[in-house]
Amino acid sequence: METVTIRSLYSDFLQVPFPTGLAGRIIDGIDLTLFDTVLAGDISQFFDNPNHLSQDQIIKYIRKTQYIIERLKDEKNREYFEQWEFILMNCLTGFDKSVLKRYIRQDLQSVETLNNLHGIDLENIQQHLIDPTLKEYYNDFQNKVEKHWVVLDEEPQDPKDGYQIIYSEEHNEFGLAVKTSNTKPNMGTIVGWYGSFISTLDGM
Repeated sequence: METVTIRSLYSDFLQVPFPTGLAGRIIDGIDLTLFDTVLAGDISQFFDNPNHLSQDQIIKYIRKTQYIIERLKDEKNREYFEQWEFILMNCLTGFDKSVLKRYIRQDLQSVETLNNLHGIDLENIQQHLIDPTLKEYYNDFQNKVEKHWVVLDEEPQDPKDGYQIIYSEEHNEFGLAVKTSNTKPNMGTIVGWYGSFISTLDGM
């Protein structure tokens, strides 16, 4: 995204006070107040010198921010660091798998229940979500092999059975896959594309 747009996002964010409940809070060795200050300093310098932060540094900041978000129970506290997450993601020049975690989290926050027929609900979904991993899948419709990100595994301990939810970076949508293929041994097969993560989960 253009630096001027990131600057605008950050300018708006500066009007948001640091949550009082997080002052002095430390999560697994991360001082949240200090981390907030470090981010502010680096992003401010990034506007004047885009080389101040490498893409790897930005990705590390995003993942650290997501680590914090996952451990905050209060919604307003999470929202504060989610704004940091959004600003940092807009500093990326290419796609990174950390973006998928934001997509999924936003989708899950938008619903009160899940209509999944395979027993996956809001209480146990964390047992099925996996760290996004790029894998090869066979596209039976077009007779070709494609690479997609797998983000959920219905049966994570079973190498053959269970649906997987995958993400197409090219088409920016989620879909279903199975772990085996009659055509390509040791490779999953694409079932179809459903759009959002929730739509895909409901279509399982």
